[in-house]
This record gives sequence, C-alpha cells and structure tokens, in this order.
Amino acid sequence: MVNQDVSQPKADVLSSALKLAALLKADMTGLDKSEYDRGDRVLSFYVDAQFGANFRNLNEMKIEVLTNVIEDLADRARMLSKAFFGVSFVNNQMESFVCDHGQRPKGNLVFKVSLKDVAAFQRWRAGQETNVQPEDLHAAIYRATVEWSRSL
Repeated sequence: MVNQDVSQPKADVLSSALKLAALLKADMTGLDKSEYDRGDRVLSFYVDAQFGANFRNLNEMKIEVLTNVIEDLADRARMLSKAFFGVSFVNNQMESFVCDHGQRPKGNLVFKVSLKDVAAFQRWRAGQETNVQPEDLHAAIYRATVEWSRSL
C-alpha cells in the first residue's frame, strides 16, 4: 500500500471537474440541485456584470481562478480559509489574484470566489485553520465546477 500525503490534492479532481463541466455546458438538466445549493452555502461568487464574457481573456482568467479554487478545495481549503481568489481589471488588462482577507486587490474587481463561512474568516483572524466539513468541500467543488461550465 502506498502512503499518500492527504494534504496534496488528488490529481484526478481537475480532470473529473472538467468532464463534469463539459457535460453541464452541453446539458444543464443533469445539475444536482441539492449539491449545488449546499455548495452555494459554502462559496461566494462575485461577478461584475459590466465586464461581459466576451471581454478579452475574461473567460480564460475565470477558468484559471476556478481551477485554483477547485485544487484548493481538494486540499481542504487551506488558501480559501485565509484568502480569496479572483480577477481584476488593472491597467487595461485582466489579472488573476489571490488576496488575503482584509486586503483589497489592485484595480477593479471583476470576479471573486471566497468562502461564505463567516466562522472561517473569524478563525483566520484568530490564527486558526478552517474546519470545513468534507461534505461541504465536496459540494463546494461541485458548485465551482458548475461555475466553470459557464465559462467554457
């Protein structure tokens, strides 16, 4: 038996998420509403409607951010427990960022993903790690994957 480091995300999480995102892009009737709703209670998404999907590189940047979010969720939300991920418009171009809680990214915020759990933020302020339940992490990965399908 191989001793696996549980702190590292499993390699197949992204490939599975991409397959699911492609299926959902083609047909949203397969959406698991209860899993989506549970994930929506864990993750917060902000999208500035002024920046349309056709804006240069926005979809690619969103996919990059969502990929990072999914990987972090698979690693027990270590970064999301103390930071948020997103895309901002800086100097006439889109830039992805990771920004600690309490900080503000450069430029205009275009897209942002963070944990909704207020307790996670409070634990971060106290210097403690988050304790998001595995079922909630799974649902959050599902919710991020649904968002990913919208950017394909």
